[in-house]
Amino acid sequence: MEVILDCFFDKVFSDLDRGCLMARYKRKQMVDYFSTVIGGCCKGEEGCNPQLGCKKAVQAAINFHNATRDNNGEVCLLGKYHNILYVAAKLCYDFKLEDNETVVNLLKNIFVCERTFERLMIGAIFGTRVTHLISGWKSDFNDRKECLNAIEYFLDHAAKAKLMFNIRGELKCMAEVPMESYSRATPAKVCIQAGQSDVLSLLLKYGSVPHEKPDHCGLQLLLRHLQTLAEEDIEKPLPIELLNCLNIYIKGLPRVPKIIEDPTRDDEPIVVHAAILSAVPYDRTGYYPPDLKHLCRCVIRHKLAINGQLPYGAMHLNLPPSLQDYINLEEIK
Repeated sequence: MEVILDCFFDKVFSDLDRGCLMARYKRKQMVDYFSTVIGGCCKGEEGCNPQLGCKKAVQAAINFHNATRDNNGEVCLLGKYHNILYVAAKLCYDFKLEDNETVVNLLKNIFVCERTFERLMIGAIFGTRVTHLISGWKSDFNDRKECLNAIEYFLDHAAKAKLMFNIRGELKCMAEVPMESYSRATPAKVCIQAGQSDVLSLLLKYGSVPHEKPDHCGLQLLLRHLQTLAEEDIEKPLPIELLNCLNIYIKGLPRVPKIIEDPTRDDEPIVVHAAILSAVPYDRTGYYPPDLKHLCRCVIRHKLAINGQLPYGAMHLNLPPSLQDYINLEEIK
């Protein structure tokens, strides 16, 4: 199989137009080609199986990317030379590649060139069509559900390797890496603004850290939006997706933070509307003492997150499974 892959990259792929992988359907054709090669080698090559074949194909794509980058003074040539990594990413997901080292190596190479993972995430947040209008990139996954499953797949591999990325001098997990095309907002902030609670829940599970400060998250924006809706029509129910985002996000915060009129000052709070408070657990409203169990979860999750140990670090805390699930936000309450 190595001979076929080497010949393809040396004799075929190298001669293709630089922009040959810009279109989504072209990348899909490339994925289908590699899938066919993998399937054929599994049938005709002794000792080859889908996992091994996928691993070799992904490694060949990474090696081609790295070789062209190294030959250009360690500067990525972009175009097909970089987009081949997304063909590799789709192969990893399609074959559910279990080799953690290979998947992590792929993520590292994407980050080195882009400093973000937004192309892997935006499909689950905005759908597979809207993203093309925002960043000029169509997701390689078929629909939003598959995009969500793909995010979980890559976040899971990153978490198993305790993979951390240097973001302006700070080490961040994959779930916290900013999205360049969205004003460097964290994926969690973009999810809150878009009202995508399922993606937000996944990001928090895999290490995204809740913040109260308006420059770190979209929570203040979410509260302001809910506040405006509540004041406009008290009889009209607040949007369920926005309330779900609020409830999910404050699982990692002791209480709903105050809404500040001027972000540079902390002495002019606006009273949160009763309709908002009624939608969150009573012990998170600030009017009642927070539940001790919840406070412990906030502290434990914060410590695990800064060490890149979410969600698997909870399994080593000598706690019963029910509490491990509680720490990993897998309980409803």
